[in-house]
Amino acid sequence: MGFQTIRDEAINVLKQGPVPQHIAFIMDGNRRYAKMHGVPLVKGHYLGAEALSDVIKACFLCGVKGVTVYALSLENLKRSKEQVNQLMDLFKFQITELCKPGGLAERFQSSFRILGQLDKVDDDLRARFVEAMENSRYRKERFVNICIAYTSRDEIIRAMRTTVGLSRNMLSSSHITDHFLTMQMYTADDPAVDLLVRTSGVRRLSDFLLWQCHEDTDIQIVDSLWPEFGISDLFMVILRWQRKKARDARPKMEKTTSVDTEKRSTEFTTL
Repeated sequence: MGFQTIRDEAINVLKQGPVPQHIAFIMDGNRRYAKMHGVPLVKGHYLGAEALSDVIKACFLCGVKGVTVYALSLENLKRSKEQVNQLMDLFKFQITELCKPGGLAERFQSSFRILGQLDKVDDDLRARFVEAMENSRYRKERFVNICIAYTSRDEIIRAMRTTVGLSRNMLSSSHITDHFLTMQMYTADDPAVDLLVRTSGVRRLSDFLLWQCHEDTDIQIVDSLWPEFGISDLFMVILRWQRKKARDARPKMEKTTSVDTEKRSTEFTTL
C-alpha cells in the first residue's frame, strides 16, 4: 500500500467525525533539527517550509477551513543580520511556491494573509506579500495566515489603540466588550482557534494568539521537531482533538437526557 493510499485512508477516517475548522501551529525546531543532522541552519528552515506546505495541504484535505502559523516573531528579528536575511529569502521562496499559478492557495481556493508588522520586512518581500494577499482576498473557502514580525502582545496593543481611536469618536465604554475587541484583532473574520499545536516538546505559547486561545481551544505539545512533523503527527493531533470533543460533549448530552427524562416524568404524573 502506497503512502498516498495510506494518507487518503487516514483522512477518510478523520472525516467520519468533527474536524477542527481553525488549526494554529507554532513551528518550533527548525534550528535544532539542522544542528542534530549536521546541516546549515538555513537548510533546517527550508525543510520546515516544505513541511508547512505538506501540513497545509493535509489540513485542507481533512476539511480544515483555515491554518495560522507562527513563522517569525518580533523577537526573532533581533537575530544576526545574516540570519534575518536568510529568513527573508526563505519567505520570498515560500510565498512564490504557495501562491504561484496552480499552487496550493489556488488549488484549494484559499486566501493568504500576513499577520504582523509588515513594515519590519524588506521592501521586496513586503511587495510580494501585498500582491499575494490582494490576489487571493476574494477566495472565501479556506485561509492561510502566516504570522511574521508578530507577537500577540503587539497585536493586542494595536487593537487597544484602534479602540481608543474609536472611543474618541463618541464610542461609549459600554460598547467595549470581548466581542468588540475580538473584531479589532488580525483574525477578526476567522473562526475561533479550535486546536493549537506546538512542535519540539517545548511547553509554552511564545506570545502567540494569546487572545484567540479560549476555553475551548485544545492546546497540544508534540515532541517532533517541525521538519519532522508529518501526516501521521497531524492525524494523531486531530484524533486527540476529536476524542476530547466527544468527552466534553458527553456531560452535556447526559444533562440534556436527564432534563428530558424529568420533564416526561412530570408530564406523566400530571396526567
